[in-house]
Amino acid sequence: MEELFRINDSKTSKAEKVERLSVGKPASYLEGNIQDLFKSNLEEFLDIELIDFESTIFDERVSKKRTDVLGIDKNGTLCIIEFKRGPGDEAYTQIKVYRGMIEDNKGNFMYRFSKDKKIKIDETALDSPRLLIIATGYNDNTKYLAPRDKPNVELWTYHIYNKNLLCIDRVDGNKDKDSIQSKARKREKSVSFQERKSYSIKEDHLGGTNKQIEKLFYKLKKKILELKNVTEQVKKTYIAYKGSTNITDIVMQKKDFWIYLNIKSGKLDDPWKVARDFTKPRTYGHVGNGDYGVRVKNKSDLEKVFPLILQSYDINKAKIKAKKSKK
Repeated sequence: MEELFRINDSKTSKAEKVERLSVGKPASYLEGNIQDLFKSNLEEFLDIELIDFESTIFDERVSKKRTDVLGIDKNGTLCIIEFKRGPGDEAYTQIKVYRGMIEDNKGNFMYRFSKDKKIKIDETALDSPRLLIIATGYNDNTKYLAPRDKPNVELWTYHIYNKNLLCIDRVDGNKDKDSIQSKARKREKSVSFQERKSYSIKEDHLGGTNKQIEKLFYKLKKKILELKNVTEQVKKTYIAYKGSTNITDIVMQKKDFWIYLNIKSGKLDDPWKVARDFTKPRTYGHVGNGDYGVRVKNKSDLEKVFPLILQSYDINKAKIKAKKSKK
């Protein structure tokens, strides 16, 4: 069902329903103006709380992308929203890529928001995020495919009349503002990630990992645990290996995994140049401890990364020993 809002310097109040023909022809409105209008009134329009706009998401496979708006709905589900000045068909594939990047990099996404934006996001909010496109219209192919996607893509239209009346309508066949996956999530009574007392490598970290990467992980795990006084702790978003403090943390992904080294920037001897410094050219948020990370995809990467883990082991052991000697 269409809803009508009266625009007043990007702040709106709900208006009584008006017949389409009585409000004149649609007025032109720039894409940037539409974004500003929705950002200022997101809860009023869509029952979604704004958490960020023009937000950068990062994935090594497809570099980085920038979303228009991110929000959280009343059921606690992440909402990814894209705006188009004209037809929204171009955004259809684009917004699904954003969803995939966020789902594949949950840990880094949550860490960046908690550190840089000071916003705490429950990991379960990232399971099947809602996808909303706001545009002036869509072709028949998009309208056919959107409600059949699992989870589906929500198609919303906007029209501005007489420069001060905004008409919003959902056109993908589901008029309920809450998506199917969001309502289902609200009904779930399973224990959340934050409530769980323990985590399993197999169930929580290796579920979507291919067999080759799994074998590499177990091979590296064995070598790390052979180091004196090193223990393993399975966390929510990473697997930690500790002496008196963290030495290295591992984040599993589908086709590779990241090794994070608890070493300050500038202190790592990396003869193969395989480590990434997450402080340069600017600080990038990540899940594990330390300023360096190494992406492992094959046996050759594994052979190069273990000497770097040994450096972290020695550096942190010396650091703890120095602290004890000062006492």
